[in-house]
Amino acid sequence: MKSDFSDRAIQEAFGLAADIREELPEPETADLYMIMMIEGVADEVAGRIETDDRFCRKFVLRSHETANELLDRTFLGSISTETTSSTLSDPLQASLDALGKEHSWTQDHLEAWRDILLSGKTGADLGQSLASVVPELGSDT
Repeated sequence: MKSDFSDRAIQEAFGLAADIREELPEPETADLYMIMMIEGVADEVAGRIETDDRFCRKFVLRSHETANELLDRTFLGSISTETTSSTLSDPLQASLDALGKEHSWTQDHLEAWRDILLSGKTGADLGQSLASVVPELGSDT
């Protein structure tokens, strides 16, 4: 919503955010955001509004920004083209790929490690299963 800057309008927007937050169940209150496009607001005031995290997280259009640049500072920002869609949808695979590039000896074990990491095992069982893929790793006994 684009409007002229006034303290009253800001307070009304905060009140609306508080009312909405009041209606949300507890885990969902963390997902409440307010994106504000206020004409005539100084960057210092915009910064103060953004740092006030009462009620919700706030983003305010700065004088030097376009609407798209404002959105890029939020969770709505465009995704960097440097990352592939498979990396974004599978952070475990991205981590394993990085491990394989950094330590070439792991290449033959990555698929087995992935299966084990996704198996639901925890604690010592998980550690033993991972080590069993490369027996020389667990041979310190």
